[in-house]
Amino acid sequence: MKKIIFFIMICFLGAFNLHAQNLCENIDMAWLKNHAPFPEDAEILSKNEVSGLCEVIVLIKAQPLSLYCGKDFFISGPMLKNNKVVAEKRFDALFEKINSKKIEAENKEKEEADKRILFFKENTDKLEKLTAFEFGASNPSRTIFVITDPDCSHCKHILEWLVENSEEKKVRVKTIIYPLMGDKSRDMAAKAVCKDFGINEYLEMDYDLKPYICEKSEALFKQQSEFFDKANLNFIPFIIDSKCTWSVEGADIEALKENL
Repeated sequence: MKKIIFFIMICFLGAFNLHAQNLCENIDMAWLKNHAPFPEDAEILSKNEVSGLCEVIVLIKAQPLSLYCGKDFFISGPMLKNNKVVAEKRFDALFEKINSKKIEAENKEKEEADKRILFFKENTDKLEKLTAFEFGASNPSRTIFVITDPDCSHCKHILEWLVENSEEKKVRVKTIIYPLMGDKSRDMAAKAVCKDFGINEYLEMDYDLKPYICEKSEALFKQQSEFFDKANLNFIPFIIDSKCTWSVEGADIEALKENL
């Protein structure tokens, strides 16, 4: 009888150890993406069994994130135990790899930004044709292109700052309306294009739930899509000077101020 009980205990412990060993086995990026959206460049750096869950360190845009995965779910964020972040030692151990990936990502971003500047330098005339309206200094010493989405609050903030400061900075602003943020953006952009909005109407525009379509907007958006795909421009706002010597990618208003 004792032998039977001993055998059962060994089987139980063996099954428990096998479960612990296999806890992270099936967890990969495909498994994670089945539960939540992740960027294409996200990657798993480490997997470890922690307190009955699989701790997964994922690198997203060169930033580490700890996830704790169960059988059919995961929890995002740090796990605390005895007032300490459980993954802290893991982050420390992965520091060199994370830092290397960060430098690699920064270099790639700079390379892509340089390619965009070169592309627009070779196609400045196309930017002129895609311009919806312009505003700013009547006697400018420089001209910039601002690519914006009507449903983008960061874009609106950039434009409002330019409205207030373009005369003092002696800059002319050529605005390209590029709807990237979905149906609402497209409807608002079409309204602005079809009705020939200027900067004031554009900034004051509200979404009135009415779809706007006209030949002018449809033709413009088709040209934009084809053109900006070639430039690998899939974000807004984007600002570039007319001589294509500098650009600002994203809502970095301090970088814009420095360049102006």
